[in-house]
Amino acid sequence: MHFVAAFSLGVVILGASVAYGRPPGPPGPPPNEAIEACENAEPGDACSFEGKDGVLEGTCFSPREDLPLACRPKDAPPPRPSAR
Repeated sequence: MHFVAAFSLGVVILGASVAYGRPPGPPGPPPNEAIEACENAEPGDACSFEGKDGVLEGTCFSPREDLPLACRPKDAPPPRPSAR
């Protein structure tokens, strides 16, 4: 019985992840172009880079101090909470 409940919960969580367009698990690193766009910038500075769908505009962002800034497109989903 516990297995069925745990399995059902896992399916619901996986379904929610897919429904919101995010694969389960940690996000991958930003593309090099996004990191290069913020090499000499401060958090929150405007930025842009050439992505697979054309020029993307956004702001320089990093989820943690130990990671480099990267250009986060304006239409990107909100960042996930960082693991501490």
